[in-house]
Amino acid sequence: MRKATLTLLAFMALNAWIQLGLKASSDLIVQPGSDALLQRVRACRGRVLVTMYRLTDRSWIEELVAARKRGLLVRVLLDRNDDNQAAFSQLESAGVEVRWGSASYPVTHQKSLILDREAWVLTHNLQRVAFQENRGFALRIHDLTAVAEMEKVMLADWEGRPIKTGHAGLLWSPGNARSGTLALLGRARRQIEIYNEHMSDPEVEEALLAAARRNVRVRLLMTGDADDRNEPARRRLREGGVEVRLLASPFIHAKVLLIDSASGTLGSLNYSPGSLDKNRELAVVLTSKKTVKALRDVFEGDWARGR
Repeated sequence: MRKATLTLLAFMALNAWIQLGLKASSDLIVQPGSDALLQRVRACRGRVLVTMYRLTDRSWIEELVAARKRGLLVRVLLDRNDDNQAAFSQLESAGVEVRWGSASYPVTHQKSLILDREAWVLTHNLQRVAFQENRGFALRIHDLTAVAEMEKVMLADWEGRPIKTGHAGLLWSPGNARSGTLALLGRARRQIEIYNEHMSDPEVEEALLAAARRNVRVRLLMTGDADDRNEPARRRLREGGVEVRLLASPFIHAKVLLIDSASGTLGSLNYSPGSLDKNRELAVVLTSKKTVKALRDVFEGDWARGR
């Protein structure tokens, strides 16, 4: 009991000032080609908390070990898959606190970091391919109430216990991911832009077709699968008035939804039943028009090169 109490205090100590309820503008990092997020880790002075589906990049593993050697609180929660075994062993042997994701979920697909007093929600994994070949994004979260909820969820998953969520700006799976996504799609009046890797959820598909029927311009940008798992849904969407393009390079690993140039989501959510309902997933609701514009600018460039 005492150990659990100390764990909770360690997680929450740097957020004692949460009552301020401060908010600030967010920063966006675009992949491929940026190591800005790794530089943020190097600048940390207190803690580095990682929840990640895949961690294989050597630079990231070494930086997490270096942070622990500097005396920082470093905790890493990884999905239990074979790709993560080497990182798990290396981190554990270096004294980094590392655990497998909660057995409550088939997959821990969430991709997020808490670095001192800020959080980052990612669409990509910490893999070399993500930084060299994939379209991905990382969004900086300054909202202290959102950071606090992300902490609480990580601690619950760390300890393998249930947790209730309630922040309107965060979409969790299991939780409000499906209802929040469908609500946003239902509110679209002019345009919808989507980056996604998987498209196999019937409710999302119907919401996109319904938007097209009410004269919303719907554009979906993906990269084709080797076995074309997404092609049946893409075919139905095209037939229903949705514009669909495929982009070979960079590979579309991003999971982003943009609504009417004003709102949307960014995170780990694929549009599949497992992702929306069963896996541990996290997406942030976008409310900054500046951030949405930055994402749309990248989208437009990618769309122009898609076929």
